Amino acid sequence: MKRQMTLFLLSLSLVLVLTGCKVSPEQALTEKRTEKADSNKGTSSSFESTDSTENAALESEGKVWNGKLGNNRPLAVMLDNHAGARPQAGLKDAEIVIEALAEGNITRYMAFFFEGMPESVGPIRSARPYFLDRAMEFNAVYVHVGGSPKALKDIKSYKVADLDGLSSSNKVFFRKSHKKTPHNLYSSLQILREESMKRKYKQEPSFTDWIYAEEDANPEGGTPAEFVKMPYRKNDGGYVVSYSYFADLKTYQRYVNGKVHTDEIDSLALTAKNIIIQVVPTRVVDNAGRLDLELVGSGSGWWLSDGVKVPITWQKDSRTGRTTYRTASGNEILLNPGNLWIQIIPKNMVVLWEK
Repeated sequence: MKRQMTLFLLSLSLVLVLTGCKVSPEQALTEKRTEKADSNKGTSSSFESTDSTENAALESEGKVWNGKLGNNRPLAVMLDNHAGARPQAGLKDAEIVIEALAEGNITRYMAFFFEGMPESVGPIRSARPYFLDRAMEFNAVYVHVGGSPKALKDIKSYKVADLDGLSSSNKVFFRKSHKKTPHNLYSSLQILREESMKRKYKQEPSFTDWIYAEEDANPEGGTPAEFVKMPYRKNDGGYVVSYSYFADLKTYQRYVNGKVHTDEIDSLALTAKNIIIQVVPTRVVDNAGRLDLELVGSGSGWWLSDGVKVPITWQKDSRTGRTTYRTASGNEILLNPGNLWIQIIPKNMVVLWEK
């Protein structure tokens, strides 16, 4: 109800602005976004003005969260993040998205779909063993196209339920003509779930649910964090992820290289209610530049929600075990109702903050 009232007041304010100043909706929303960027203490150069379509994502109600992730066995879909693959389709409908480095210091996404059913998802890319570590803790059906030798070996040895584009029908995985190969392999959640059922994979969820609050609440013991920037790649044009907080909507908007990160399906901006930044040891393991991210073990990081950051620790005892995130008090974090982006970063990355 509070969120609906906030959105009503926001819409009413916009109407008054348009009526009194005789400007277009696009101009009014652009001015609002520019003012927000200018308030970020010198970080406005990291942003671009956004039009009404992109801002519509911030005004949408989204799904209803009941403290649980859903009643379906999740699908964990590997998504390409090469420059030629952007924008991706389906990310806005994922309940959890994990971003981590792959070879060449180019990141890759793994999007978890519990209830979300985007009409298109992709571009889909190959498997990596450390992404498997996170997929297995949710007992997810793992969706990929090929993979590194170790990842493919692990899929067999751990008996992971998977859908591989290299061994599936072109009715399940198909290429689209608007992007170049290999950055153009797609599917849909309906097709993937139907294929999962055809292969007689269990459809019921089987994992320990993360803890969600019943109602939105400011994290305790935190400090203001309205802007955060993570430079994953500094050379060859760079690759930088950033988030900016919208206090009136109590959500973070996501940026890639200073530009609003949008979903390919409808060009709406991607947002995050919760953000976890997880610091992990990272090393190159072969001549192809493949990486090993040590997700089994423990380390530090931050949890961001409602414009506040809280220092946390993380722990994962086995490859199939659940990752836990705890505050300094030792209590597991209570995620606010809404989606979650997990940014896995190497130890040598310098995270930039603004209050």
